Amino acid sequence: MTVDGSALASSVFTLAGIVIGVLLTHFLSVSAARRSERFRARDEQREVLSALISALIEFDTAQINRARHREGPETESRQAARLDSYRLKALASQQLARVQLIVGEPALIRAAESALDATEQINDSRGYQDALARREEAKAALQRLIQVAREVTGT
Repeated sequence: MTVDGSALASSVFTLAGIVIGVLLTHFLSVSAARRSERFRARDEQREVLSALISALIEFDTAQINRARHREGPETESRQAARLDSYRLKALASQQLARVQLIVGEPALIRAAESALDATEQINDSRGYQDALARREEAKAALQRLIQVAREVTGT
């Protein structure tokens, strides 16, 4: 059996085309998988940051409610405000831990810790008006957190 030179060349080119196609498909699928993983990770970061921000807003509201009730006599509603404040502080702390675990960006963690600390400081107020002033500081810290979060997540 004799092999024609053009048939041999055609077979070599066909084989080379198949190998190049397989390699190209592999590299494109790996690239798509990596891109998909980056998008998933960014979405997860946004999710935990959103949960933290929501928890901080709820904690802020509870702190103001607690400060409002503190000026009156010990009542069930005062006790309920205190317990709600404790519950929401725990929730905000849990969400902060999730941010530390999943996002891990030092500047973002500092901003998140600062926002939680500022919200906690509302409880140290000397009267309702002082609590409102401290709330403004907590809101400013929350806005700094949101700005850093936008920078980190690219939104």
